[in-house]
Amino acid sequence: MPSWMHDYFGRGHVAAYQEEARVLALDVVADNPALFARELWYDASHFNRKGAEAFSPWLAERVAASLAQPVGVDVPQPPVAPVPLQLRGAFDAAKDRFELEVECASLRGRLRLVAAKQTGQHELGGGVTAGLHWPPHWSVPMERTGVARAKATIPGSAFPADGPAHFQALLVDGERTVAVSPVLTLPPRR
Repeated sequence: MPSWMHDYFGRGHVAAYQEEARVLALDVVADNPALFARELWYDASHFNRKGAEAFSPWLAERVAASLAQPVGVDVPQPPVAPVPLQLRGAFDAAKDRFELEVECASLRGRLRLVAAKQTGQHELGGGVTAGLHWPPHWSVPMERTGVARAKATIPGSAFPADGPAHFQALLVDGERTVAVSPVLTLPPRR
């Protein structure tokens, strides 16, 4: 079932059962990102009324699609809009560091900040593309508590002062990147 929690007891065994029974993994953010919007949840594992009203028809569609497939075959998913990530940041000269924060529509998943000296295109899988030169020059987890914006800092020494710094936020669910923010470019500091 959908949940904000990761690695709940027994989740790792789901794949083993898929060959013997029809299993609906409804906790994959990329399958329905809108379902993980904060306003649809009462707590980390229960919908509120608005969430239940959004979830019920989607569940019915998934059950019907599953019954039409042989046991052991995944139910095909229609494409969905990615979870919006809004990345903001600036260089704090007094602290000699870049301070960045991201607002995310979903509370599910880990947020990671990546930074590079150049932009570029890199496929992360599942139709998600990073806009930075890969591998990134710097990567750090973003800290977030509850519904607060996630934050991260990168030391100013990580980038030359006479060149731009490029940043992007990634939303990672399990081992899969499910969304990226637009690239944020901060100008040279000199």
